[in-house]
Amino acid sequence: MKKRYLSILLILPLCLGLTIAALASGETEEKLLVEEPMPEDAIVEEAEPAQNGATIVDSGYCGIGLTWELDDEGTLTVSGTGEMDYTEPGKPLTLDPPWDNIREAVKKVVIEDGATSIGNSAFAQCTGLTSIEIPDSVTSIGGHAFWNCESLTSLCIPDGVTTIEYRAFAECASLSSVTLPNELSRIESLAFSDCTSLKSILIPANVTYIGDWAFRGCTSLSEIAIPDSVIEIGYHVFENCTKLRSAYIGAGLTHIPEMGYGMGGGMSPNFFAGCTKLISLSVSEYNPNFHSTNNCMIETESKTLVIGCAGSIIPADGSVTRIGEGAFFDSGLTTVTIPNSVTDIGRSAFSGCAGLTTVTIPNSMTGIDESVFSGCVRMKSVTIPLGITSIGKNAFHNDWGIVSVNNGGTESQWEAIDIDTGNEPLREASFEYGSGSLEIPPSDVQGDMDGDGVLTPNDAAIILRICSEG
Repeated sequence: MKKRYLSILLILPLCLGLTIAALASGETEEKLLVEEPMPEDAIVEEAEPAQNGATIVDSGYCGIGLTWELDDEGTLTVSGTGEMDYTEPGKPLTLDPPWDNIREAVKKVVIEDGATSIGNSAFAQCTGLTSIEIPDSVTSIGGHAFWNCESLTSLCIPDGVTTIEYRAFAECASLSSVTLPNELSRIESLAFSDCTSLKSILIPANVTYIGDWAFRGCTSLSEIAIPDSVIEIGYHVFENCTKLRSAYIGAGLTHIPEMGYGMGGGMSPNFFAGCTKLISLSVSEYNPNFHSTNNCMIETESKTLVIGCAGSIIPADGSVTRIGEGAFFDSGLTTVTIPNSVTDIGRSAFSGCAGLTTVTIPNSMTGIDESVFSGCVRMKSVTIPLGITSIGKNAFHNDWGIVSVNNGGTESQWEAIDIDTGNEPLREASFEYGSGSLEIPPSDVQGDMDGDGVLTPNDAAIILRICSEG
Protein backbone atom coordinates (compact mmCIF):
# COMPACT_ATOMS: atom_id res chain seq x y z
CA MET A 1 0.00 0.00 0.00
CA LYS A 2 2.83 2.39 0.91
CA LYS A 3 4.56 1.60 -2.39
CA ARG A 4 1.37 2.53 -4.34
CA TYR A 5 1.15 5.99 -2.68
CA LEU A 6 4.81 6.55 -3.33
CA SER A 7 4.36 5.77 -7.03
CA ILE A 8 1.50 8.29 -7.32
CA LEU A 9 3.57 11.01 -5.67
CA LEU A 10 6.39 10.41 -8.11
CA ILE A 11 4.09 10.55 -11.15
CA LEU A 12 2.28 13.85 -10.24
CA PRO A 13 5.28 16.16 -10.76
CA LEU A 14 5.97 14.52 -14.08
CA CYS A 15 2.36 15.13 -15.33
CA LEU A 16 2.45 18.70 -14.13
CA GLY A 17 5.66 19.36 -15.97
CA LEU A 18 4.33 17.93 -19.22
CA THR A 19 1.17 20.10 -18.98
CA ILE A 20 3.18 23.29 -18.47
CA ALA A 21 5.44 22.39 -21.38
CA ALA A 22 2.48 21.76 -23.64
CA LEU A 23 0.88 25.11 -22.76
CA ALA A 24 4.13 26.93 -23.33
CA SER A 25 4.57 25.20 -26.63
CA GLY A 26 0.97 26.19 -27.70
CA GLU A 27 1.48 29.83 -26.78
CA THR A 28 4.70 29.96 -28.69
CA GLU A 29 3.14 28.29 -31.69
CA GLU A 30 0.16 30.68 -31.62
CA LYS A 31 2.51 33.63 -31.26
CA LEU A 32 4.59 32.46 -34.15
CA LEU A 33 1.45 31.92 -36.22
CA VAL A 34 0.27 35.52 -35.66
CA GLU A 35 3.62 37.14 -36.17
CA GLU A 36 4.64 35.04 -39.14
CA PRO A 37 5.50 37.38 -42.08
CA MET A 38 3.29 37.20 -45.23
CA PRO A 39 4.93 35.30 -48.09
CA GLU A 40 5.99 37.43 -51.05
CA ASP A 41 3.75 35.46 -53.43
CA ALA A 42 0.60 35.76 -51.23
CA ILE A 43 -2.60 36.94 -53.06
CA VAL A 44 -4.25 40.09 -51.62
CA GLU A 45 -8.00 40.48 -52.39
CA GLU A 46 -8.68 43.97 -53.79
CA ALA A 47 -11.87 45.89 -54.79
CA GLU A 48 -13.16 44.79 -58.17
CA PRO A 49 -12.65 47.35 -60.96
CA ALA A 50 -15.71 48.59 -62.84
CA GLN A 51 -15.98 48.34 -66.61
CA ASN A 52 -15.11 52.02 -67.00
CA GLY A 53 -11.88 51.62 -65.04
CA ALA A 54 -13.33 53.03 -61.81
CA THR A 55 -13.44 51.07 -58.57
CA ILE A 56 -16.58 49.41 -57.20
CA VAL A 57 -17.30 50.77 -53.74
CA ASP A 58 -20.64 49.09 -53.02
CA SER A 59 -22.91 46.48 -54.60
CA GLY A 60 -25.76 44.07 -53.98
CA TYR A 61 -29.23 42.97 -55.11
CA CYS A 62 -32.16 45.26 -55.98
CA GLY A 63 -34.54 42.52 -57.17
CA ILE A 64 -34.69 38.78 -57.59
CA GLY A 65 -32.89 38.98 -60.92
CA LEU A 66 -31.22 42.37 -60.58
CA THR A 67 -27.91 43.45 -59.11
CA TRP A 68 -26.41 46.90 -58.63
CA GLU A 69 -22.99 48.36 -58.14
CA LEU A 70 -21.74 51.86 -57.40
CA ASP A 71 -18.25 52.94 -58.42
CA ASP A 72 -16.02 55.64 -56.97
CA GLU A 73 -16.96 58.02 -59.80
CA GLY A 74 -20.61 58.00 -58.76
CA THR A 75 -22.02 55.75 -61.49
CA LEU A 76 -24.69 53.36 -60.27
CA THR A 77 -25.26 50.47 -62.69
CA VAL A 78 -28.23 48.11 -62.54
CA SER A 79 -27.79 44.76 -64.33
CA GLY A 80 -29.83 41.61 -64.87
CA THR A 81 -33.48 40.93 -65.64
CA GLY A 82 -36.76 41.52 -63.83
CA GLU A 83 -38.42 44.07 -61.58
CA MET A 84 -36.62 46.53 -59.33
CA ASP A 85 -38.56 45.72 -56.15
CA TYR A 86 -35.57 45.70 -53.76
CA THR A 87 -35.97 41.99 -53.02
CA GLU A 88 -32.70 40.41 -51.85
CA PRO A 89 -32.32 36.64 -51.45
CA GLY A 90 -32.45 35.58 -47.83
CA LYS A 91 -33.46 38.99 -46.48
CA PRO A 92 -36.81 40.53 -45.49
CA LEU A 93 -38.66 42.66 -48.06
CA THR A 94 -37.87 46.38 -47.75
CA LEU A 95 -39.52 49.50 -49.16
CA ASP A 96 -36.23 51.36 -49.57
CA PRO A 97 -33.59 50.79 -52.22
CA PRO A 98 -30.36 49.19 -50.97
CA TRP A 99 -28.41 52.36 -51.81
CA ASP A 100 -30.70 54.46 -49.62
CA ASN A 101 -27.92 55.61 -47.29
CA ILE A 102 -25.51 56.64 -50.06
CA ARG A 103 -27.86 58.54 -52.39
CA GLU A 104 -25.69 61.65 -52.25
CA ALA A 105 -22.85 59.71 -53.91
CA VAL A 106 -24.88 58.87 -57.05
CA LYS A 107 -23.97 61.07 -60.03
CA LYS A 108 -25.08 58.90 -62.95
CA VAL A 109 -27.48 55.98 -63.29
CA VAL A 110 -27.15 53.31 -65.99
CA ILE A 111 -29.94 50.74 -66.11
CA GLU A 112 -28.96 47.94 -68.46
CA ASP A 113 -31.35 46.21 -70.84
CA GLY A 114 -33.33 43.51 -69.05
CA ALA A 115 -34.65 45.50 -66.11
CA THR A 116 -38.43 45.91 -66.46
CA SER A 117 -39.18 48.53 -63.81
CA ILE A 118 -37.77 51.34 -61.71
CA GLY A 119 -38.96 51.02 -58.12
CA ASN A 120 -40.78 53.52 -55.94
CA SER A 121 -38.43 56.23 -54.64
CA ALA A 122 -35.54 54.46 -56.38
CA PHE A 123 -33.44 57.57 -56.95
CA ALA A 124 -35.41 60.13 -54.98
CA GLN A 125 -33.29 62.91 -53.50
CA CYS A 126 -30.19 61.87 -55.41
CA THR A 127 -29.40 65.56 -55.55
CA GLY A 128 -26.12 65.06 -57.43
CA LEU A 129 -27.65 62.91 -60.19
CA THR A 130 -27.09 64.54 -63.59
CA SER A 131 -27.69 61.71 -66.05
CA ILE A 132 -29.98 58.68 -66.35
CA GLU A 133 -30.04 55.96 -69.02
CA ILE A 134 -33.30 53.98 -69.16
CA PRO A 135 -33.51 51.01 -71.56
CA ASP A 136 -36.49 50.06 -73.72
CA SER A 137 -37.08 47.01 -71.48
CA VAL A 138 -38.40 49.28 -68.70
CA THR A 139 -42.20 49.50 -68.78
CA SER A 140 -42.89 50.93 -65.31
CA ILE A 141 -41.47 53.88 -63.36
CA GLY A 142 -42.62 54.02 -59.74
CA GLY A 143 -43.92 56.92 -57.66
CA HIS A 144 -41.28 59.36 -56.38
CA ALA A 145 -38.74 57.50 -58.51
CA PHE A 146 -36.72 60.64 -59.33
CA TRP A 147 -38.31 63.07 -56.89
CA ASN A 148 -36.06 66.02 -56.00
CA CYS A 149 -33.22 65.04 -58.33
CA GLU A 150 -32.40 68.71 -58.51
CA SER A 151 -29.36 68.36 -60.81
CA LEU A 152 -31.03 66.20 -63.51
CA THR A 153 -31.26 68.26 -66.72
CA SER A 154 -32.77 65.99 -69.37
CA LEU A 155 -34.86 62.87 -69.59
CA CYS A 156 -35.95 60.40 -72.25
CA ILE A 157 -38.59 57.90 -71.13
CA PRO A 158 -38.79 54.69 -73.24
CA ASP A 159 -41.85 53.84 -75.30
CA GLY A 160 -42.88 50.89 -73.15
CA VAL A 161 -43.84 53.13 -70.22
CA THR A 162 -47.60 53.82 -70.21
CA THR A 163 -47.98 55.66 -66.89
CA ILE A 164 -45.97 58.37 -65.16
CA GLU A 165 -46.69 57.66 -61.52
CA TYR A 166 -47.35 60.00 -58.60
CA ARG A 167 -44.58 62.57 -58.13
CA ALA A 168 -42.21 60.51 -60.27
CA PHE A 169 -40.21 63.55 -61.43
CA ALA A 170 -41.47 66.23 -59.05
CA GLU A 171 -39.09 68.98 -57.94
CA CYS A 172 -36.43 68.20 -60.53
CA ALA A 173 -35.53 71.89 -60.57
CA SER A 174 -32.95 71.70 -63.39
CA LEU A 175 -35.00 69.48 -65.70
CA SER A 176 -35.42 71.46 -68.92
CA SER A 177 -35.97 68.74 -71.52
CA VAL A 178 -38.37 65.78 -71.30
CA THR A 179 -39.28 63.29 -74.02
CA LEU A 180 -42.44 61.39 -73.16
CA PRO A 181 -43.17 57.97 -74.74
CA ASN A 182 -45.67 57.70 -77.59
CA GLU A 183 -47.66 54.98 -75.81
CA LEU A 184 -48.09 56.99 -72.60
CA SER A 185 -51.73 56.98 -71.45
CA ARG A 186 -51.72 58.49 -67.94
CA ILE A 187 -49.84 61.27 -66.18
CA GLU A 188 -50.61 60.94 -62.48
CA SER A 189 -50.87 63.65 -59.82
CA LEU A 190 -47.85 65.89 -59.24
CA ALA A 191 -45.82 63.89 -61.77
CA PHE A 192 -43.78 66.90 -62.95
CA SER A 193 -44.74 69.46 -60.32
CA ASP A 194 -42.21 72.19 -59.50
CA CYS A 195 -39.94 71.37 -62.43
CA THR A 196 -39.09 75.05 -62.58
CA SER A 197 -36.74 74.87 -65.59
CA LEU A 198 -39.16 73.00 -67.87
CA LYS A 199 -39.91 75.39 -70.76
CA SER A 200 -42.02 73.13 -72.97
CA ILE A 201 -43.50 69.65 -73.02
CA LEU A 202 -45.20 67.69 -75.76
CA ILE A 203 -48.02 65.57 -74.38
CA PRO A 204 -48.34 62.43 -76.58
CA ALA A 205 -51.50 61.74 -78.56
CA ASN A 206 -52.41 58.63 -76.54
CA VAL A 207 -52.67 60.31 -73.12
CA THR A 208 -56.23 60.11 -71.76
CA TYR A 209 -55.77 61.41 -68.21
CA ILE A 210 -53.73 64.16 -66.55
CA GLY A 211 -53.88 64.12 -62.74
CA ASP A 212 -54.16 66.84 -60.11
CA TRP A 213 -51.30 69.35 -60.04
CA ALA A 214 -49.37 67.30 -62.61
CA PHE A 215 -47.44 70.36 -63.85
CA ARG A 216 -47.99 72.68 -60.89
CA GLY A 217 -45.26 75.25 -60.38
CA CYS A 218 -43.56 74.70 -63.75
CA THR A 219 -42.73 78.39 -63.76
CA SER A 220 -40.81 78.39 -67.07
CA LEU A 221 -43.59 76.75 -69.10
CA SER A 222 -44.89 79.25 -71.68
CA GLU A 223 -47.46 77.29 -73.69
CA ILE A 224 -49.35 74.02 -73.52
CA ALA A 225 -51.50 71.98 -75.88
CA ILE A 226 -53.81 69.26 -74.55
CA PRO A 227 -54.22 66.61 -77.29
CA ASP A 228 -57.57 65.30 -78.52
CA SER A 229 -57.00 62.01 -76.70
CA VAL A 230 -57.29 63.58 -73.22
CA ILE A 231 -60.71 62.85 -71.71
CA GLU A 232 -60.17 63.93 -68.11
CA ILE A 233 -58.06 66.60 -66.42
CA GLY A 234 -57.68 66.90 -62.64
CA TYR A 235 -57.60 69.85 -60.27
CA HIS A 236 -55.15 72.72 -60.79
CA VAL A 237 -53.04 70.79 -63.31
CA PHE A 238 -51.08 73.88 -64.36
CA GLU A 239 -51.41 75.86 -61.13
CA ASN A 240 -48.86 78.66 -60.69
CA CYS A 241 -47.28 78.22 -64.11
CA THR A 242 -46.60 81.93 -63.91
CA LYS A 243 -45.12 82.32 -67.42
CA LEU A 244 -47.85 80.38 -69.23
CA ARG A 245 -49.39 82.64 -71.90
CA SER A 246 -51.18 80.27 -74.27
CA ALA A 247 -53.27 77.12 -73.73
CA TYR A 248 -55.18 74.87 -76.12
CA ILE A 249 -57.75 72.23 -75.13
CA GLY A 250 -58.36 69.34 -77.56
CA ALA A 251 -61.55 67.76 -78.83
CA GLY A 252 -61.71 64.81 -76.41
CA LEU A 253 -62.25 66.52 -73.05
CA THR A 254 -65.64 65.45 -71.68
CA HIS A 255 -65.84 67.08 -68.24
CA ILE A 256 -63.98 69.14 -65.67
CA PRO A 257 -63.72 68.64 -61.88
CA GLU A 258 -66.26 70.08 -59.48
CA MET A 259 -65.32 72.65 -56.88
CA GLY A 260 -63.69 70.95 -53.91
CA TYR A 261 -61.27 71.30 -51.03
CA GLY A 262 -57.90 69.72 -50.34
CA MET A 263 -54.14 70.29 -50.18
CA GLY A 264 -54.77 72.97 -47.54
CA GLY A 265 -57.28 75.09 -49.49
CA GLY A 266 -59.95 75.36 -52.15
CA MET A 267 -59.67 73.34 -55.34
CA SER A 268 -61.36 74.98 -58.30
CA PRO A 269 -62.16 73.42 -61.69
CA ASN A 270 -59.80 75.98 -63.27
CA PHE A 271 -56.79 74.04 -64.57
CA PHE A 272 -54.91 77.33 -64.82
CA ALA A 273 -55.31 78.80 -61.32
CA GLY A 274 -52.37 81.07 -60.58
CA CYS A 275 -51.43 81.39 -64.27
CA THR A 276 -51.69 85.15 -64.07
CA LYS A 277 -50.11 85.79 -67.49
CA LEU A 278 -52.42 83.46 -69.44
CA ILE A 279 -54.11 85.59 -72.10
CA SER A 280 -54.91 83.05 -74.83
CA LEU A 281 -57.30 80.18 -74.10
CA SER A 282 -58.85 78.15 -76.93
CA VAL A 283 -60.80 74.92 -77.39
CA SER A 284 -60.86 72.68 -80.45
CA GLU A 285 -63.78 73.45 -82.74
CA TYR A 286 -64.46 69.70 -82.84
CA ASN A 287 -65.06 69.37 -79.10
CA PRO A 288 -68.77 68.45 -78.68
CA ASN A 289 -68.90 69.53 -75.03
CA PHE A 290 -67.02 72.80 -74.82
CA HIS A 291 -66.17 75.76 -77.03
CA SER A 292 -64.20 78.95 -76.60
CA THR A 293 -65.09 82.57 -77.20
CA ASN A 294 -63.07 85.62 -76.19
CA ASN A 295 -60.53 83.41 -74.35
CA CYS A 296 -63.29 81.84 -72.26
CA MET A 297 -63.94 78.09 -72.08
CA ILE A 298 -67.71 77.52 -72.17
CA GLU A 299 -69.77 74.39 -71.62
CA THR A 300 -71.93 74.59 -74.70
CA GLU A 301 -75.17 72.93 -73.60
CA SER A 302 -75.46 74.59 -70.18
CA LYS A 303 -74.11 77.98 -71.35
CA THR A 304 -71.75 77.95 -68.38
CA LEU A 305 -68.40 79.72 -68.51
CA VAL A 306 -66.25 77.09 -66.80
CA ILE A 307 -62.71 78.47 -67.16
CA GLY A 308 -61.50 82.01 -67.68
CA CYS A 309 -58.13 83.71 -67.71
CA ALA A 310 -56.51 87.13 -67.51
CA GLY A 311 -57.35 87.73 -71.18
CA SER A 312 -61.03 86.74 -70.97
CA ILE A 313 -63.96 88.91 -72.03
CA ILE A 314 -67.31 87.40 -71.05
CA PRO A 315 -69.51 87.12 -74.17
CA ALA A 316 -72.61 89.29 -74.11
CA ASP A 317 -74.42 87.50 -76.93
CA GLY A 318 -76.45 85.21 -74.67
CA SER A 319 -74.06 82.23 -75.05
CA VAL A 320 -73.16 82.56 -71.35
CA THR A 321 -75.91 82.59 -68.72
CA ARG A 322 -73.88 81.28 -65.83
CA ILE A 323 -70.32 81.70 -64.57
CA GLY A 324 -69.24 78.43 -63.01
CA GLU A 325 -67.68 77.75 -59.62
CA GLY A 326 -64.06 78.83 -59.49
CA ALA A 327 -64.10 79.84 -63.15
CA PHE A 328 -61.69 82.77 -62.69
CA PHE A 329 -60.09 81.45 -59.48
CA ASP A 330 -56.72 83.20 -58.99
CA SER A 331 -56.60 83.98 -62.72
CA GLY A 332 -54.95 87.39 -62.71
CA LEU A 333 -58.09 89.04 -64.12
CA THR A 334 -57.90 92.82 -63.61
CA THR A 335 -61.11 94.00 -65.28
CA VAL A 336 -64.47 92.37 -65.95
CA THR A 337 -67.85 93.27 -67.39
CA ILE A 338 -70.56 90.81 -66.43
CA PRO A 339 -73.34 91.00 -69.04
CA ASN A 340 -77.01 91.01 -68.13
CA SER A 341 -77.42 87.60 -69.77
CA VAL A 342 -75.70 86.12 -66.70
CA THR A 343 -78.26 85.09 -64.09
CA ASP A 344 -76.00 83.13 -61.73
CA ILE A 345 -72.39 83.22 -60.56
CA GLY A 346 -71.06 80.12 -58.79
CA ARG A 347 -69.14 80.17 -55.53
CA SER A 348 -65.53 81.34 -55.63
CA ALA A 349 -65.94 82.30 -59.29
CA PHE A 350 -63.65 85.34 -58.98
CA SER A 351 -61.89 84.36 -55.76
CA GLY A 352 -58.26 85.41 -55.57
CA CYS A 353 -58.40 87.91 -58.45
CA ALA A 354 -56.08 90.24 -56.59
CA GLY A 355 -55.91 92.78 -59.44
CA LEU A 356 -59.66 93.25 -59.80
CA THR A 357 -60.58 96.78 -58.68
CA THR A 358 -64.23 97.26 -59.61
CA VAL A 359 -67.24 95.07 -60.35
CA THR A 360 -70.85 95.64 -61.33
CA ILE A 361 -73.35 92.90 -60.60
CA PRO A 362 -75.91 92.70 -63.43
CA ASN A 363 -79.60 93.44 -62.95
CA SER A 364 -80.38 89.90 -64.01
CA MET A 365 -79.15 88.44 -60.71
CA THR A 366 -81.04 88.06 -57.43
CA GLY A 367 -78.27 86.72 -55.19
CA ILE A 368 -74.48 86.56 -54.80
CA ASP A 369 -73.11 83.14 -53.84
CA GLU A 370 -70.52 82.45 -51.14
CA SER A 371 -66.87 83.48 -51.66
CA VAL A 372 -67.57 84.80 -55.17
CA PHE A 373 -65.20 87.76 -54.80
CA SER A 374 -63.20 86.68 -51.74
CA GLY A 375 -59.54 87.61 -51.82
CA CYS A 376 -60.00 90.42 -54.34
CA VAL A 377 -57.77 92.53 -52.12
CA ARG A 378 -57.59 95.53 -54.46
CA MET A 379 -61.34 95.84 -54.95
CA LYS A 380 -62.34 99.50 -54.60
CA SER A 381 -65.89 99.80 -55.86
CA VAL A 382 -68.87 97.44 -56.00
CA THR A 383 -72.21 98.09 -57.69
CA ILE A 384 -74.98 95.86 -56.41
CA PRO A 385 -78.34 96.17 -58.17
CA LEU A 386 -81.66 96.65 -56.46
CA GLY A 387 -82.83 93.12 -57.28
CA ILE A 388 -80.20 91.42 -55.08
CA THR A 389 -81.87 89.87 -52.03
CA SER A 390 -78.99 87.85 -50.51
CA ILE A 391 -75.19 87.92 -50.30
CA GLY A 392 -73.57 84.63 -49.33
CA LYS A 393 -70.95 83.86 -46.71
CA ASN A 394 -67.51 85.38 -47.41
CA ALA A 395 -68.69 86.75 -50.75
CA PHE A 396 -66.38 89.75 -50.25
CA HIS A 397 -64.08 88.24 -47.61
CA ASN A 398 -60.72 90.02 -47.16
CA ASP A 399 -61.64 92.69 -49.72
CA TRP A 400 -60.52 95.45 -47.38
CA GLY A 401 -59.89 97.83 -50.28
CA ILE A 402 -63.63 98.42 -50.85
CA VAL A 403 -64.41 102.07 -50.23
CA SER A 404 -67.82 102.43 -51.87
CA VAL A 405 -70.91 100.36 -52.57
CA ASN A 406 -73.58 101.56 -54.99
CA ASN A 407 -76.88 99.85 -54.43
CA GLY A 408 -79.31 101.89 -56.50
CA GLY A 409 -81.99 101.44 -53.89
CA THR A 410 -82.97 103.27 -50.75
CA GLU A 411 -81.28 102.74 -47.41
CA SER A 412 -84.15 100.59 -46.21
CA GLN A 413 -83.93 98.44 -49.33
CA TRP A 414 -80.19 97.92 -48.70
CA GLU A 415 -80.87 97.03 -45.07
CA ALA A 416 -83.38 94.42 -46.24
CA ILE A 417 -80.69 92.40 -48.08
CA ASP A 418 -79.73 89.19 -46.24
CA ILE A 419 -75.94 89.55 -45.88
CA ASP A 420 -74.20 86.49 -44.42
CA THR A 421 -71.07 86.47 -42.25
CA GLY A 422 -67.57 87.21 -43.55
CA ASN A 423 -68.59 90.33 -45.49
CA GLU A 424 -67.28 92.98 -43.08
CA PRO A 425 -65.46 94.93 -45.84
CA LEU A 426 -68.79 95.35 -47.61
CA ARG A 427 -70.58 96.47 -44.46
CA GLU A 428 -67.89 98.98 -43.49
CA ALA A 429 -67.64 100.71 -46.89
CA SER A 430 -69.47 103.96 -47.68
CA PHE A 431 -72.83 103.58 -49.43
CA GLU A 432 -74.35 105.36 -52.38
CA TYR A 433 -78.13 104.98 -52.43
CA GLY A 434 -80.43 105.51 -55.39
CA SER A 435 -84.04 106.20 -56.18
CA GLY A 436 -85.18 102.75 -55.26
CA SER A 437 -86.21 101.78 -58.81
CA LEU A 438 -84.54 99.19 -61.01
CA GLU A 439 -82.26 100.73 -63.63
CA ILE A 440 -83.08 99.56 -67.17
CA PRO A 441 -80.17 99.77 -69.64
CA PRO A 442 -80.93 101.32 -73.04
CA SER A 443 -81.75 98.97 -75.93
CA ASP A 444 -83.14 99.18 -79.47
CA VAL A 445 -85.11 95.98 -78.94
CA GLN A 446 -88.54 96.45 -77.38
CA GLY A 447 -88.85 94.45 -74.17
CA ASP A 448 -85.07 93.97 -73.86
CA MET A 449 -84.87 94.71 -70.16
CA ASP A 450 -81.29 93.58 -69.55
CA GLY A 451 -79.78 95.40 -72.51
CA ASP A 452 -78.16 92.39 -74.17
CA GLY A 453 -79.87 93.08 -77.51
CA VAL A 454 -82.05 89.97 -77.54
CA LEU A 455 -85.27 88.85 -75.86
CA THR A 456 -84.69 86.08 -73.31
CA PRO A 457 -86.51 84.60 -70.28
CA ASN A 458 -84.38 86.90 -68.18
CA ASP A 459 -86.18 89.92 -69.67
CA ALA A 460 -89.50 88.45 -68.56
CA ALA A 461 -88.12 87.90 -65.05
CA ILE A 462 -87.10 91.55 -64.80
CA ILE A 463 -90.54 92.71 -65.95
CA LEU A 464 -92.20 90.53 -63.32
CA ARG A 465 -89.88 91.90 -60.66
CA ILE A 466 -90.74 95.51 -61.61
CA CYS A 467 -94.43 94.70 -61.50
CA SER A 468 -94.11 93.10 -58.09
CA GLU A 469 -92.41 96.21 -56.77
CA GLY A 470 -95.42 98.28 -57.81
